[in-house]
Amino acid sequence: PNYNNTSNEQLESAPIGISRGIPGSTSTISTCLSFRPQPQTTQDDLVVLAATGLTTGALVVHTLRLPLNSHESFTDRPTTGSVVYHSTPRQTRAVTCVAWRPPGEYPDQQRFVAVGHVRANSNKDHASGHSGVFGCHVWDVETEGGGANSGQTNAKAPSYRFAKNTGVSSLAWLTDGQLLAVGCQGGTGMTRNISHHNLHLYDMRLRVLGTNSPPSSLRATHSEYSSVSGIMVDPFRPHMFATFSK
Repeated sequence: PNYNNTSNEQLESAPIGISRGIPGSTSTISTCLSFRPQPQTTQDDLVVLAATGLTTGALVVHTLRLPLNSHESFTDRPTTGSVVYHSTPRQTRAVTCVAWRPPGEYPDQQRFVAVGHVRANSNKDHASGHSGVFGCHVWDVETEGGGANSGQTNAKAPSYRFAKNTGVSSLAWLTDGQLLAVGCQGGTGMTRNISHHNLHLYDMRLRVLGTNSPPSSLRATHSEYSSVSGIMVDPFRPHMFATFSK
């Protein structure tokens, strides 16, 4: 925005970077976006990473290199970004929200991005033999040595799966990335939230014996017909958060 505008006119804005969807794919429709909390810097560039969710269910990570020492304004020539990572969804379910994990005590935490999906078509899934469908996946965007720090990576499987048999409408990381809050979709008419809990909390510091998945440390219910539309974390007290719904 042009903050030097002293008139009564509205502020003007212009793009500083442009990036598309998965290379070779016809789907470039993004539904949500989350920036990596700490941008990377080189001697000449500011490297901005952004994760977007697509209507196909895919997660895409874009990289934009913004020159630090250039005399040109960013808006004079927008930077063209590139895709450095994308996931291959098992089923085509639109992404509703993405949340990049903050660094917290360990900067390596930033390799994880949480993705929420709409509720699955239960009849179709049961007919195809997929009785256990998860609404939240956490992907390692630096898996197999690729991803955000090297060449393009196409990941096949997430690191974690949460919110079984329910859709997800919102996500947030708490306590510097130690807890993941998952807001679930409610139902309409005679369709209830089949998990019977609208809000799940997962402690990433714990593990279930025999698996690599953290247990659900808390589940709360507003109404089985109500979705958790958003989760807002207190920036000064990261262990506290508020939710809102319709």
